[in-house]
Amino acid sequence: MPFIPLRGYGAAGVIQDTPSETLPQGTWSDALNVRFNGGHISKMKESAPVVADEAGRPSTAGLGTDCRFTITWSDGFSTYLAAVFRKDDGFDYVYRWDQRTDTPDATNPAKWELIGGPYGGGPWQGFEWGNTFIINNGAQAPLIFNRDAQALEPLPEWGLVSTADDIATGSAPSNDTKATCRWIGPLRNYLVAISITEEGDRQTNKVWWSNPAAAADIEFAPSWDYESPSTLSGQSEVGVGFGNLITAAQLNDNLIIYSDGDCTAMSVVGGRFVMQFRRLFNKGAAGLHCVAEFENKHFVIARDQIYIHDGSTPELIAQDRVEREFYKRLGKKDGIEVY
Repeated sequence: MPFIPLRGYGAAGVIQDTPSETLPQGTWSDALNVRFNGGHISKMKESAPVVADEAGRPSTAGLGTDCRFTITWSDGFSTYLAAVFRKDDGFDYVYRWDQRTDTPDATNPAKWELIGGPYGGGPWQGFEWGNTFIINNGAQAPLIFNRDAQALEPLPEWGLVSTADDIATGSAPSNDTKATCRWIGPLRNYLVAISITEEGDRQTNKVWWSNPAAAADIEFAPSWDYESPSTLSGQSEVGVGFGNLITAAQLNDNLIIYSDGDCTAMSVVGGRFVMQFRRLFNKGAAGLHCVAEFENKHFVIARDQIYIHDGSTPELIAQDRVEREFYKRLGKKDGIEVY
């Protein structure tokens, strides 16, 4: 059987939003598990096990197959991984990957160690903080990994606010506000939380920052006591009139806070005000994980647009056909549901 060379196929990649009979030669109307690069087509490789020796792989019995979130963190010795799994009971459990050797085998297998749960609530987010990490899902106080106990525990000092009697007597804050937040993250040596619920009162445009932390460690967890004159902790309203606060991400020395319909730059200025807020433009973010930093810019997916910005001017990067196709694939005609 003779071989017939098909030249030029793959040069234009895939175009799915145009009738196939009108596409030029060398253009595909659909594809699966292939990559187009430099005019060539190649098969996408299958995933490979992290542990080559099957006997050294961790047991997944009872682990759950719905992985909701992963996070890595490092210390002076190694890099570590934790993952949140949703089990059949409807609750989330956090496991740490434990690998004691470079090449786990039947004698020294890798394993998943339970470090927290069960937890209810919404989507997870988190960040590396010094030699540990903090994660949050809005259902309970943010959680910090205690390296000594090898377990997650509520972030110390979170939600504790002074009463008038505490301030008058110089006592430690005694009012536990049972606070939760949608997002928490660092800004210099402060921690910042957005979309706060205190004592059952949901304040979707509230930003709350901590006292400066002496060090990024559980032993130096900062105070969140915005009532005490002895701390720099405080609160402010952001994005009022443009929807709920959705997410935030650092950009250089600023924290960019996104609502449904706008974004605001938060920066440390010190002095009496501690923090400064500067509204940027009328574009927001669609979900908790819809912002990514790259090359000193933010890539953002909003509910009806995709854009990048450098902290001042937004630039639409997927207009018309590309944008329509992207949102169509998400299955929503008017906005999207993401987390």
